[in-house]
Amino acid sequence: MSISANPKDNDMLLRFQSGDVVALEYFINKHQREMLFFAKNILNNLEVAEEIIDDSFLKTWNQREKINSASELKSYLYVVVRNACLDYLKSPKNRPSDISINDELLILAPETIESHIIYTELLKAIYEEVCKLPEKQKQVFLLSYFDGLTTDEIMEQLSISANAVFIHKHEATKAIRALFKKTNPFFCLLLFASFN
Repeated sequence: MSISANPKDNDMLLRFQSGDVVALEYFINKHQREMLFFAKNILNNLEVAEEIIDDSFLKTWNQREKINSASELKSYLYVVVRNACLDYLKSPKNRPSDISINDELLILAPETIESHIIYTELLKAIYEEVCKLPEKQKQVFLLSYFDGLTTDEIMEQLSISANAVFIHKHEATKAIRALFKKTNPFFCLLLFASFN
């Protein structure tokens, strides 16, 4: 077994390898959101993405004795999810009618898959930091950028004014940018591109 930076991951990996269902639940809770986003980003179909994620965790569980580290488990999940998504898209009955052969080749390109992984990792890092924001800022940010709601929809859901939505969104974005600017300038560049 390889040593992870997170001691809990090391403990859970040992338990995972020995067949402890609690450890499986730990890794599902840890990786399900990002894997779901990754699959949904490739497929544009939430229901199918959810099925693929369930199957992918089952496949990973069945191969648990071969996985030697928490990072290897995550990489294995990405590969299993990617392959399942590509298999789904390759099937003529599942291919959306509005996708041409050229579009399909672009979706299947390794560079495209890698960019989906990078984007998913970026969103995971942003999400973790957003969860540390004051409650209203967090809610507005998530509803706006992660759920894609409009200002009017956010106003209605949170019972706040348009001005409050704007202020919370602005303050949350400013805080996230400042944090990533200090810790990782590359993330900061991606943030400026994503949230402008």
